[in-house]
Amino acid sequence: MRQYRATFENAAVGIAHVNPDLTYRRVNEALGRIAGYPATELVGRSMADITFPEDLDATLAQIKQVRDGETDSYDLEKRSVRKNGATVWVYVTGSAVHRSDGSIDHFANVVQDISGRKRDPDQVHLPMREMNHRAKNLLTRAGRCQPDCGA
Repeated sequence: MRQYRATFENAAVGIAHVNPDLTYRRVNEALGRIAGYPATELVGRSMADITFPEDLDATLAQIKQVRDGETDSYDLEKRSVRKNGATVWVYVTGSAVHRSDGSIDHFANVVQDISGRKRDPDQVHLPMREMNHRAKNLLTRAGRCQPDCGA
């Protein structure tokens, strides 16, 4: 049990046990950091509370498939709303943990922050465009390039 607890608490990804009513039963500190809440504040809060409103229906549809026995697990990219109102993109993988009678005891979710790869492409390429612009300016000043030479 101690090894399991250490793995749960020290994982580099967010981990949550979510009740069948979609309230957080247990979360690790990594999930707290991703969600922008102290982990203790997430316990008892609904997953819907921190899911971006436009992504809630798709999230619930995937969970319904697991509840209905259509699939064993779900995975999705969605946005979460941090405590400060900022949006963070996450990749969630979840599966149902069943009781001996077959009913769902809880969902086990692993959550990764994928905001870095979901950033606006214009923001990712902005430094490159700025460097290209400065290089053109330097070449123009040096007399090696006309203003629209394509350098």
